[in-house]
Amino acid sequence: MKIIGLLLLFIAFVACDPYGFGFKKNPAYVLNEGFTALQNNDLPALLEVIGKEALCVYGNEKGIQYLKDNLDINIDNVKMIPKVLTSKHHNSPQFVGFWSYYSERYQVEVQDQTTKEIPVKAIIDCNYGTDGAKEEKLIELNPKKYKVKECRLTKFIPTKFRPLPISEKCLPLKVDL
Repeated sequence: MKIIGLLLLFIAFVACDPYGFGFKKNPAYVLNEGFTALQNNDLPALLEVIGKEALCVYGNEKGIQYLKDNLDINIDNVKMIPKVLTSKHHNSPQFVGFWSYYSERYQVEVQDQTTKEIPVKAIIDCNYGTDGAKEEKLIELNPKKYKVKECRLTKFIPTKFRPLPISEKCLPLKVDL
């Protein structure tokens, strides 16, 4: 009976993490939550998963409406194609709401399964660390050892429409590739 319970738990974990990231707030989760928030016109939910440039440009009523009007995506009919752009251990931990000792940047292509088109690409920044005190011994750990793992969608790159322009006040938050 224990084996069946463990098997069901494993199946549930794999179903919730089909891309194998190994943690809840992973790039696929962040994109799924973001697109759901757009479809539901739910700005508070969108604000939970976006950051930096995307937050400054699209994290308002005008931005969410612009994306909703121009981005025609059926969440159930997309394939996400993630690619790691950078990964880095920080010599000095960065505070991002918690102490981050390691970070990764992903580019995720969102492909429509019917047309095979990629209407949008997203840049997602992930941070790995601890919510406790800053400690030197945690600097070079294997990323799987960090207790806090969290990603944020930081840049939308639409391919079928023009992005909203970045205002001067948002320039310090611009995500360069």
